[in-house]
Amino acid sequence: MRILFVTNSGRYNLGEELGMMYLSSILREAGHETRFAPDMLRKARRVLTEWKPDVVGYTATTGEHRRLAEFNRRLKTCGDFFSVFGGPHPTFFPEMISEDGVDAICRGEGEGAMSDLVESLAAGRPIENIPNLWVKAADGTIHKNAIRPLIEDLDVLPFPDRESFYRLYNRPRIYRLARFIASRGCPFNCTFCFNKRYYEIYAGKGKRIRRRSPENVVREVEQVARDYPFDVAIFADDLFPTDKTWLE
Repeated sequence: MRILFVTNSGRYNLGEELGMMYLSSILREAGHETRFAPDMLRKARRVLTEWKPDVVGYTATTGEHRRLAEFNRRLKTCGDFFSVFGGPHPTFFPEMISEDGVDAICRGEGEGAMSDLVESLAAGRPIENIPNLWVKAADGTIHKNAIRPLIEDLDVLPFPDRESFYRLYNRPRIYRLARFIASRGCPFNCTFCFNKRYYEIYAGKGKRIRRRSPENVVREVEQVARDYPFDVAIFADDLFPTDKTWLE
């Protein structure tokens, strides 16, 4: 299977889209092909017509989702593919599945859901009951699936696919910085933050805070520093220094 990830060409001028990059690594490990394309219609159309992906994935924040939904509709006029939207907006507003051209949305963590989706599509198996996904059937019926447990051991995840992403944007040469995430989750319930609602969705589905082992984080930093030298490391954790022993 070929999976194309459409990236936001402006939002991450100083970093990388780690969510998509993790998904790309997982799918590549499973033997699939992945590429990235910017959300510029002419460039994305060229990749679509030349490479012919089976699946096109997007990540959307609220507000941005309108532009990406329209972008997806226009892209659909150029090829036949299965579209899936993940990220904050579909997580909290899964009704986005009703938009024309949106075939599925993913709520919450996408690694397991995306792997199951691509494997099922490749094998010709039904996709209507994959946890974390809302799927639109050919007759317009929407299948709303439950949330799967949070990923407990983050060390099992491969490192983000920087090679494919950097091939598109050449980030390290231009900005000489690298973005990492060493943990997932936050212990607080600040009403202005998404985390309170996020963990209501994930109630009873696992520990809120999960950390990669120090060895795993250091190994990734060393590997990136060797392959893509950088001057600044950005840790995008919700709350990085809560465990002083781990941090030390």
